[in-house]
Amino acid sequence: MGTIKQLENRVSSLPRLAADVETRRQEALTRIEQADKALAEPFKHAAALKAAQDNTERVDQLMADALKPEDKHSPTPLPKVIRAWRRCNAS
Repeated sequence: MGTIKQLENRVSSLPRLAADVETRRQEALTRIEQADKALAEPFKHAAALKAAQDNTERVDQLMADALKPEDKHSPTPLPKVIRAWRRCNAS
């Protein structure tokens, strides 16, 4: 095929290429709009996340308390792990 014919074919395909590019551009803009809307909505698992964070803080505190030195005046000298387990299961 000659160079002129190749150029003519390429030029004749430009409107289709431009339409394809415009279609893909519109699809991308639609996806961006949908993503912006989704980001504006509240996180649907926020309550469960907060509960899990609170529970983690509580367990962290129980573990920190279990590492504290023994109280010399403790009425029942239970191992720290048992006391921590009881506190964890009490709530």
